[in-house]
This record gives sequence, C-alpha cells and structure tokens, in this order.
Amino acid sequence: MGLALAAASPAHAEATRRPLTDGWRFQLGPRRSCEAITNDDARWQSVRLPHTWNDLDTFDDHVGYARDRGCYRLELESRADWAGKLVRLRFLGAYASARVWLDGHELGRFDGDFTGFHADLRAEQLLDAGRARSFRLDVEVDNRASKRVLPGRPDPDYNLYGGLYREAYLEVLDPLHVEPEATFARPAPMNEGVWLVPVTVGLSNAGAAPATAELELDLAAPDGGVVARGAGRVEVPAGGSARAVIDLGPLDRPALWSPAVPALHEVRVRLRRGVALGDEHRFAIGLRTARFDAERGFLLNGAPLALRGGNRHQDFPGMGSAMPAGFQELDARVLKAMGANFVRTSHYPQHPAFLDACDRLGVVVFEEIATWKTVGGSGFQDAAARMMRAMIERDRNHPSIVLWGMMNEGRSVEMFERLKKIASDADPTRGVGYAEHRFERALSHKTAPLADAIGLNYRPEKYAEFKKAFPGGAFFVSEHTNRSHTTRGDLAAELIQVRDIDADLSHYQALPWLGGHVLSPPVTSEAFATTKAPGGAPIAAGSVVVPIATNCTGPVSLVADGQDRGTKHGKSLLEWTLAAAPSRLDVRAECAGGSVAEAHWEKPGAGVRVVLTSDLPDLPRDGSNAALVSVRVEDAAGRLASDWSGEVIVTTTRAGRAFTMGGRGRVPVIAGQGAFALESAAGAPRDASVRVIATQGGLAAANLVLPTR
Repeated sequence: MGLALAAASPAHAEATRRPLTDGWRFQLGPRRSCEAITNDDARWQSVRLPHTWNDLDTFDDHVGYARDRGCYRLELESRADWAGKLVRLRFLGAYASARVWLDGHELGRFDGDFTGFHADLRAEQLLDAGRARSFRLDVEVDNRASKRVLPGRPDPDYNLYGGLYREAYLEVLDPLHVEPEATFARPAPMNEGVWLVPVTVGLSNAGAAPATAELELDLAAPDGGVVARGAGRVEVPAGGSARAVIDLGPLDRPALWSPAVPALHEVRVRLRRGVALGDEHRFAIGLRTARFDAERGFLLNGAPLALRGGNRHQDFPGMGSAMPAGFQELDARVLKAMGANFVRTSHYPQHPAFLDACDRLGVVVFEEIATWKTVGGSGFQDAAARMMRAMIERDRNHPSIVLWGMMNEGRSVEMFERLKKIASDADPTRGVGYAEHRFERALSHKTAPLADAIGLNYRPEKYAEFKKAFPGGAFFVSEHTNRSHTTRGDLAAELIQVRDIDADLSHYQALPWLGGHVLSPPVTSEAFATTKAPGGAPIAAGSVVVPIATNCTGPVSLVADGQDRGTKHGKSLLEWTLAAAPSRLDVRAECAGGSVAEAHWEKPGAGVRVVLTSDLPDLPRDGSNAALVSVRVEDAAGRLASDWSGEVIVTTTRAGRAFTMGGRGRVPVIAGQGAFALESAAGAPRDASVRVIATQGGLAAANLVLPTR
C-alpha cells in the first residue's frame, strides 16, 4: 500500500473533509497487537475524538499516570465517487508513537507527535472494483517514555497525555492538489508604506501522468474586499511535487497586524486544469514586522511593544489534553481579558485552533518544540529536527508567532546549529530562541550567540549582569514568578503572589532592552487587570489592611463604608490600614489615556444558592466545541459568597457530558467560584437540549439548559 507521512496543517476546502469524531472503539493495555484484536473483544469501549486515557488520572491524588499502549478502531464506508481520488487520513495529534493499519495492513509509524501526521491512499485501495465497501482503521498509540521521542525523558514538568488527543479527518483530494504545509506567504514591506505579498504554492500530483496546474490567487483585506490578484502556471511531474511563487500586491498602506488591531488578510488559492475548477485552499495572514532588538526590546511594526503574558499548557480538568478545537480559544480569551498580549506555548507545539485564536485576538506567540532540560543523543536530535521542521511548516502563516523555540533549559551547540539551519531554510522571516535558566552556562557552552532572542527563566536580579556579559544579545523573560500552589481565597498566598509579581515587574521596567515577560504558570492576577476589589483584591473577616491591586498609573482613591480614606498612587499593589474590617468598598483609579476604572465590593452574607452560567448559548452536536460553565455560590442579595468553599455535584441529561475533576461530577468551589466543561454527548438526538443540575446540601440547586445544534 502506498503511504506518505508528513506534518499536519490547516485543511483543504471543507467540502473534501469528513471529521472522524464518533464511532471509535478503544482499549488500554492490549494483550495483542491492535490490528489482531477481534471486534467482539469485551475490552472495547466507545469513545469520541479528541480522546486521551489520561483525562482523569493526571488530576487525581495518586502519584503517576498511565503510561501504556492504547488501541483505537473505526469502521468506515468508502464511496464510489472517490474513484480516481487521493484519500488522506489526517491526525492532528497522537502522543507519543502512533502506528496505523488499514484492514490489517500497516501503513506506517510516527514518533513524537505534537504537530500531526497524515497517511495518503489511492481511493482504489478502498474500493471493490469501483464500488463502495467497508474498511477498518486501527491506530495504536503509545505514551511510554522513549529517548527517540521528545521530550526524551519520562518525567518533564508537564503531562505526556496518551491517545488521539486532537481531531482526525478523512480528506478526499484530486490527484493534483495544493499542499497546505508547502503553501505560505511572506509579506514584506517595500518602502513608504507599500507592501508586497509573495505567496509560495506547493502542489502535489498523485497521478500517473504529468499535470499542468493553473493557479488563481486572491488577497482579501480584513473587510473582505479583494485587494490583489495573481495567477501562475506550473508543471507537476507524475508522482511528484512542484512550487510556484506568485507576488500579490503592491499594497499601499494596508492594515497591519498588532495586538491592538489584529488585522487579518486572507489568501485564496484556486487550482484549475483547463476550465475545470480543482482544489481550493484558504489561509489567514497578517502584515507586520517583528523582531527582538538588543537595545530596544521587542519591536512590532518598527515600534517597541512591551510583551506581557503567560505560559500555556493544553489541558483542562476532566479533559486532559483532549480539548475540542473550539475550546482551545478559551485560554487566548483569558489572556486578553487579563490585559496580556503574549503567550509561550510551553513546552511543545499546540493546537492550530489555539494559534488561530491568537491571530484573531491579537496575542503574540513564542512557539517551541517539545523539550525540557534534556539534550539526548542522535535519536533525540533527529526527533528535534523533525519536530522543528514540522512545526514551522504547519504554523509559519500565523502572524501571531514571532519566534521559534529550540529548547527549554538545555543547550547544545550541535543541535542548535542544526535547528537554526532548519528554521532559516523553512522561514527566514523569524528568528530562533530558547529558554535559559542558567545564563552563565549559555556563555560557557557558547549557545547564547546562536539565539536571535534568549528567554530568561527566573533570577531577575541577575539580568543586568547577564546583559553586561553579553551586550549584543536580545533578551526576554520566558518564565517568572512561579507560585503554583496559590489558591483563590487564600488571602496570605494571593498577596504574596501579587507582591512577588510586583517585585519582578520593578526589575523588568528598569531594563528597556528586555523584550517582555511571561508568568509561569499563567495566573489571573489583578496585577494584569483594571482596578478590582474582592474577589480581585481579597479581604479577610476582621482584617484592617485593605489591599487593592491595579495596573492604572494614576491616583487611586478608596471610600470605605461611605468615608473617604484618601488617595495613593505609584504601585500596582496599594494598601490602606483601617480601624475595622469594612462592609463596603468603593475604589476609583485614573488610568492611561484619561480613562477611569472603578470597582465596588460589599461584604457577602452566607451562601444560599448555586448559580450556573455558560459562555456558549448552545452546544454543537458534533463535539467541535465545549462550553465553559461557571459555578457561583451567591448570598441572598445575589453577591458572590466569597467565604464559601466546598464541592458542588453536577449531573446532566443523556444528551450532555460534563468534564469534572476526577470524573465523578464533583466540582471544587473555592471562595464561591468554580467551573467545568460541558459537551454534547456522542449520538445526541437532533434538537435535544442538555440540562445540567448542580446541587449541594444546604444550598438551593441550580438548573442550566443549553440547546444542541
């Protein structure tokens, strides 16, 4: 059987794509090879993709989680109209090693998958003399540690979730088609606000004869209007590939992409053979320049931009890493709501849908391959090279990405030189960097000069010393202020966290050459938000110290129980000393640009009821998105009962599925707040509604009803 394995990427025209979401069977720890297991084996269970077998055991109280083999099986039907086509099985993620069989015949193996892979088949292999037939797909996934699979060690500081943890698709393509991984734009400024957009179109020909591809390209502005057109013609050999470079433009003063105005253009590629319209491929781009400068920090479109944000891991309680595409946007929205504009995909390439959200919302991205401190031998370095190439080919059209990451807290001249060459060949528009915890070693190991920008992890008191030792280097902070055990509602811990952030910020703000910084892990600290009173700035009963956190630089005034308590300014964390604990606070702050932020807090009464709210108005039946359901305990006046902590039990009707910590419907509520994810169940009937009931002894129960669509 013919096969091609390559990195995954955004889809071709949606009409050619079929999601492989439902109908899968799964078993963990098989006694036999996956393709040899009979269909009537009692160990099979029904699952839906995305799926991981570590959705619960990475969040329980036991040490360790399942590192094993898992088998997935799907029965499919081909179609007679596939004749003469290319059928592509695409998997967006399958950690760590995957083997694929079709009707018992092995198609191939892929190791270390954070970027995806695909298997290509001639449609005739799935037909019976031109007629439709059933066929069986088996996928074995193994998340046991291997030195040849990144991160190359069994115990990094992140979970190695096993399974088909991202979406899978079946795509039906013409033999002559556009290859998304090989199709990209490199927008470039010319002079006086004029831009040119050269587009490289990659083509493959799975046919038995050479083919002529006629290309038509459009470039649409953010408002949808076409602002440039181009055309080209290229010969593609039988069973081979070719590329064409077509310039779109010039564009006079186009809208530029930035966190403040994330303007996206769209490239539309149409392929013709004579008068017949063939494959079509669309992708978003952004026009912008970005680089890290040794003296001025990070420059976007020629101007310094202070980067502020967080590190992101791709998991959620009850789901593990198997979050549907629509749910990936959630963290990007959280970052924007914090006032942040920067994210590091620590420590591996993440879902394309998350990067799409960063493009749309205006979040700058530092994306890195899957490493953590260890630099292994030749097998490890070969895997790092494969992942670097696959990551860049998959993601180089995202304007949000400004730097490719080679390593986290490890160093190797040999490997870095190899990775830098791969990055330069695949994407000369961006630099490479890595995260360094011991910068002294970067100098002694001679890896510092190989990075276009160096991420510093912690130790901010040393940064001026590092800059003096390496004056030509460009720096940013890739991790800082890690207080992972802070719990909402713990006044002492929250104040320590905010004070630590404040102290670190004071170091950074004195260093204009520092490109930006990201917290690890990301926290919803009010140091990134507008002025807030509790629950933003918490107050304990009987306390006489009132802390207020703000990012406003102007005067901040406090009124407590109707009495003016004075004005302070100059710090992100301010404190007032009162004679007695207040019942009401009113805060007013003057912010940049003349805006004003206000916050109000009243001492809550005892919790009397549970309230549920959803961030989605309905649930897609295909499982492409999940709702974030917020749990809130309120007092009789409808205020947050911030003194209440405990567990709420949630149950759903059969049309829905709740993802909760430990999988038993128990949602931790701390300082009056909690959350869980909600998805439509596989096979939910059309027009069904999902009802959720949240109960807790002593509190009035909550009901939430979401329709499915």
